[in-house]
Amino acid sequence: SYSIGMWIKPDDGRPAAVDYLIGGLESGNTDALLVQLTAAGKIKVAFKADGDPLTKTTDSAVFADGAISDWMHILIVVNITGTNSTIDIYTNGTEEASSVVGGQALSAANHAAYTCNDNIYLAAGNNNGTDTNHFAGEIDEFAIWNIALDADAAAVVGAKVIDLQIPAGNYTSANASALQQYIRFEGSDIAEGINATTFTDPVAGATVRVQNGGAYASTSPPSI
Repeated sequence: SYSIGMWIKPDDGRPAAVDYLIGGLESGNTDALLVQLTAAGKIKVAFKADGDPLTKTTDSAVFADGAISDWMHILIVVNITGTNSTIDIYTNGTEEASSVVGGQALSAANHAAYTCNDNIYLAAGNNNGTDTNHFAGEIDEFAIWNIALDADAAAVVGAKVIDLQIPAGNYTSANASALQQYIRFEGSDIAEGINATTFTDPVAGATVRVQNGGAYASTSPPSI
């Protein structure tokens, strides 16, 4: 199980084509992790492990069309529950109603077999080594946990920017200690607009790589 969170502010809440918040597709097309902002303003998550896909999309748009002035926190929680995996999508700490595409079901066994030979890109998709569908906008406070955050923790991290290394309320010490990757885009973390900077990715066993082809990361933490 794992969770991925970030604050985003797209240039267009309903882009002309799909924008990738993160994306990595293994060369054999058997394993993938994609988080997308669709042209309809919805969040779509596609997780594929050992050829077994699970895709989930918010039922409603989370962004209006056109320029976006407010930051939004996106949290994706992928959890092994019993014999299958589930995906939950949160915006600003509240779970969105969402639906699995085409009745897909990802088995726990295949989830555990997930591996990816290609880097997962942040603010773009990696299609077998080729970056595509760059996110146009701002991303901040990117984080990966190696556990499934519960709804109480999601409400805390989605309410305002906090230091995710420090417990706060229902964001517990167990949550903070499960933080595997934390890119704040400030101080020594990373300079704005750096291309092809790599970070350890516990989800894929490869790396997260920042792509800046039309996308950039803000050095100013968002607030709501």
